[in-house]
Amino acid sequence: MPDTGVLTFASITSDPAAGTSSWTNASNAATEDSNAAFYDAVSGASQILKCLNPNPSIPAGATIDGVKVEIKRKRASSGANMHDALVQLYVGGVLVGSNKADAATRWPTSFTFATYGGPSDTWGLTGGSALTAAQVNSSNFGIGIQGSIDSNSADDGQIDFVRMTIYYTAAAVAVGLVNGGLTRGLNRGLVS
Repeated sequence: MPDTGVLTFASITSDPAAGTSSWTNASNAATEDSNAAFYDAVSGASQILKCLNPNPSIPAGATIDGVKVEIKRKRASSGANMHDALVQLYVGGVLVGSNKADAATRWPTSFTFATYGGPSDTWGLTGGSALTAAQVNSSNFGIGIQGSIDSNSADDGQIDFVRMTIYYTAAAVAVGLVNGGLTRGLNRGLVS
């Protein structure tokens, strides 16, 4: 199955639509270089780290088979309980589909990738809600991420890098019709 290879995001911002603590230097999460986006909090969830426009250039008519997102993140101290609050796709600039957040697992104290989704995971978007090539090619497609800190555990959450891979099946080409028409045309030309 074809895939896009690793994609990065042209736009990464702190979205105040949910959460209280904003992400500082949000755009740092566009590059894997240890210069991280971060948020400070005593408790509660961060704002949404809104990562949009991976620009995958999926061929028109392709079927989207799955989406994988990898987030390189950490917490600053070993005592704090920091975990995911939200890991969800943006489609048309709106959060939709399954929230893949892992609220049971603490973020590590050194930068480590966590993987969400995969080659055959459409994040709950199936049937009439299935992802289309046009949607994932849009500048308003991407991923939203929120971290959460339990009460009385002041800390900061850091994200160094967010990347995405999209898996797809190209639309079938009606080769038989093309070849048949071409063959008939050549035969007519030879006879005349």
